[in-house]
Amino acid sequence: MKCRLAVVLAAAGALFAGACDSASEQAPVTDRTASGEVRTVLPTWISGLRVIDDKKDIGSCGGSIKIPLVPGAEALTRTLREQVTTFGFCGQDVSFDFLVASGDVVGVQTTSQYPTAVGSALAFATYWYDGRARKVVPALGMIKRGSVARYVRLVEKALRARAGADAATAKASLEDPIFREMTLDNLAFAENGSLVAIFDPGEVAVTAAGRQEVTVPRAQVAPLLSEFGRRVQRQAMHPGHSLELGG
Repeated sequence: MKCRLAVVLAAAGALFAGACDSASEQAPVTDRTASGEVRTVLPTWISGLRVIDDKKDIGSCGGSIKIPLVPGAEALTRTLREQVTTFGFCGQDVSFDFLVASGDVVGVQTTSQYPTAVGSALAFATYWYDGRARKVVPALGMIKRGSVARYVRLVEKALRARAGADAATAKASLEDPIFREMTLDNLAFAENGSLVAIFDPGEVAVTAAGRQEVTVPRAQVAPLLSEFGRRVQRQAMHPGHSLELGG
């Protein structure tokens, strides 16, 4: 992702511990609505935020799995642990960034680096927590159930113009309900309210074409959003420095 602000997790634990309880260290909230980029945040305002280094599912074969534990959003931590350790690759390294952490919304993007026959590869996914409903919501949950087909058509239309476009692969990945949620697992709002989808190599185009990124402008995506999606969009555009995850 172009303007992805990497969180150096080796130092993050110490940073969180020193900054989470200090209101004086909070940077001012600025108007972020002009940018069409998805940016990450370092939510030092979350009291008790911890980074878990979870190696229990990869044993002694190397690698590291770092995931966040947000107080009040333990279900998100459990989901992250279950998802990123599913394959248990030897040498797999998993890190994370926060996309949103304000209001009643938490968004986390994971980066998985894993070995392949020709070197290594990267895979990204986003995970969302609804503090109002107290549950984890899949990325596609930001789109209304009855509007998913319309959103898929917009994505397919944007993909057709790209080098390496593979209409058959995109159709199989995006239109089959079984595969759709797995393919559309990396969605996040840009600062101007547009919805950005990123696909790993081979998911919607020929593998040689690399990663594919599709942006659906705010005006087009607005009528397609679920109630949760509207809340995520609002927090991405106008982030605050407080988190309310319910009681």
